[in-house]
Amino acid sequence: MTIEKPVEETGSAWTPRPAWGPRWGGAAPQRTAEPDGLAELVRALREHRFRVAAVALASLAAGLAYLALAPPRYQSNVLIQVEGPSRAGPLLGEPAGAAGERPDLEPELELLRSRSLLREVVDELGLAVEAAPRRLPLVGAALARRYAGEEPAAPPRGLGRFGWGGERIRVERLEVDEPLLGRPLRLVALEGGRYRLLRPDGTPWLEGQVGEAAHADGPRRPELVVSELVARPGTEFILRRRRAEDAVGALQELLRVSEKTRRSGVIAVTLEGPDPKRAAAVLDCLARHYLSRGQARLAAEAGQALQIVEAQLPLRKAKVDQAEGALKAFQQGKRAASVAVEGQSVVAQSTELDRELVLLEQQQAELRHRYTDSHPAVAEVAAKLRGLYARRAQLAQREKELPRTELVVARLTRELTTATDQYTQLLGEAERLRMLKAAVVSRATVLDSALVPALPFSPRPRPVLGLATLLGLAVGVGTAFAKRASGRRAAGAEELERKTGLPVLAAVPRSRAQGKLSSRWRPQASLRLLASLEPGDAAVDELWALRAGLEPALVGRPTGVVVAVLGPGPQVGKSFLCANLAQVLAASGRRVLLVDADLRRGALHRYFAAARQPGLSDVVLGAVPLDGALIRARGVDLLRAGTQRGEPAELLAGAAFETLLAQLAGRYEVVLVDTAPVLAVADALPVARLADVNLLVVREGMDPEREALEALQRLERGGARVEGLVLNAVRAPRDRYARYRAGARPGSLGVEG
Repeated sequence: MTIEKPVEETGSAWTPRPAWGPRWGGAAPQRTAEPDGLAELVRALREHRFRVAAVALASLAAGLAYLALAPPRYQSNVLIQVEGPSRAGPLLGEPAGAAGERPDLEPELELLRSRSLLREVVDELGLAVEAAPRRLPLVGAALARRYAGEEPAAPPRGLGRFGWGGERIRVERLEVDEPLLGRPLRLVALEGGRYRLLRPDGTPWLEGQVGEAAHADGPRRPELVVSELVARPGTEFILRRRRAEDAVGALQELLRVSEKTRRSGVIAVTLEGPDPKRAAAVLDCLARHYLSRGQARLAAEAGQALQIVEAQLPLRKAKVDQAEGALKAFQQGKRAASVAVEGQSVVAQSTELDRELVLLEQQQAELRHRYTDSHPAVAEVAAKLRGLYARRAQLAQREKELPRTELVVARLTRELTTATDQYTQLLGEAERLRMLKAAVVSRATVLDSALVPALPFSPRPRPVLGLATLLGLAVGVGTAFAKRASGRRAAGAEELERKTGLPVLAAVPRSRAQGKLSSRWRPQASLRLLASLEPGDAAVDELWALRAGLEPALVGRPTGVVVAVLGPGPQVGKSFLCANLAQVLAASGRRVLLVDADLRRGALHRYFAAARQPGLSDVVLGAVPLDGALIRARGVDLLRAGTQRGEPAELLAGAAFETLLAQLAGRYEVVLVDTAPVLAVADALPVARLADVNLLVVREGMDPEREALEALQRLERGGARVEGLVLNAVRAPRDRYARYRAGARPGSLGVEG
């Protein structure tokens, strides 16, 4: 069915032709831009399933490579239980009721992390010295870990200086000057248990024997003691002497110290490292030094308490003698032998009260020596003292009510009893502290010693492979969605029709034959014309369908039809479609003219082994007559782009081009015009306004949907109307009808020019 264009009186040589196909009316076509739903996401996964699988497999391969190459890390731990206050109890100034309480482990945790304690471990185990065989970069360590022989592994040819498994070295001592601290030194194994140490520049420095101290003369003299060396002659080892502070800092980073559960009194100390034996040895050494420090701390506390008690013994003895002398003197002078019953009661209460006061005052003095007055234990003792002082004041008031002689005898008797009790108690405390100092027991106990782990802690195969697979799938799916949403591709035919409001007149599949033809560098470019060489190809068959769709516009017309082939951007396949569609139209008996209106980068002449000029630009400028610019090839007349001069947009928008286009429409049935990209330059707009049929080419996998919509909007604003879309380079499923097409029209397009 033919739809006529309204005739406009413009006064120019060009009269608009009757229209073909669905035209836009006064209003723009309805375009939708609904967001992709679940079906679209499933479609994206189906379209890019091979990409998703490839990314997942690549991620899985990377995980396997990591498992094979990553050095294993072993983890060992030790459990330490810390009891409440020490067994000295009140003797060390601790509250009597605190013995069963759970201790605050924060000071103990900080002690286990302290640099001073870790320095003792570093010095004892020699952790500041590192020695290991030299491995081939990247894969040497992985190969050496898989060697299970007793003797050192044989090296590949030419790689004898590297260790390949089975080598062992233990360095007891390595001392170097300050400039060499932290720098790697190379040691070469020799015959008979000998070795050679090399300078940093590779020159020999010293030679030594295993088990003996080796020295070198001259400046920066190193001292080296190697206690064990098992290696092939020529194998190199890397030695490094670090600063003790650096070794302590490295150990602090690897050490994890925490309370097992809150208020449990159990400390978990964990260490990770590449050597399982060394990790266990470090933890055992750390626990041993921690326990010895705890014992030393308790012994110091007991000794300090003993000093305080021994310093008070002479004073207490003097008070006993003084009280005894005063009582005897008074009794002899006053002839008072005893006191009454009431006085005895007051004396007994006062004596017991004084005994409690002495104990609390002593405890308060010792606590103040260890804590501040704001400490809860000190505050508790102070509160008890205030209560005893109040009771003491009440007893003093009762003593005043006694007779004079009885009062004096009661007071002197109380003082003697109190002094005697205090002295006796102090003697007992001194004896207990001496025993405690001699056999002090730490508050900490090792519940679980460190074990040498048999299996590495990391990397773990299952989590690594699972994570690699999930990550690969996530990246693959994300790539597919991104490709679908914002990649350089055109939407499918149905989606394009829905969102642009225009029909997709053809969906030209990607042609493998065209790819092979394009990759051949032959002298004649016509060999790259698919419609001539592969007439049974699926892409050519779709062009036949497009020709059939154009047929209603060609029937019953007094003059030819101008068909403009447009594209949003470069490399969408406009020139390919124009050249091959011209061949298809010519094979059906039509008089066809192919016009290259891309005056900037026209490429149609390459399909016909012709030069670029003379052509359209030369004819429009009047430099060459029309017949002198036309050439004929394979049944198609071609008007090439011509010489690049002037502004292409101005040439195509002028009256000369409009007159030329009317002249060509009068001589040919079909005038196919290849244009410049719509979004790149403005050259295509004047051609689209003059054409009878405008086709917009979009390419799947390259031109995004938004570029197609933007191109339609730009053409609409410029006064041009597009009749339909052509979807190019479609990734079609396996072609079921290829064999049928291949024999349907043999040689039907082999038209010679």
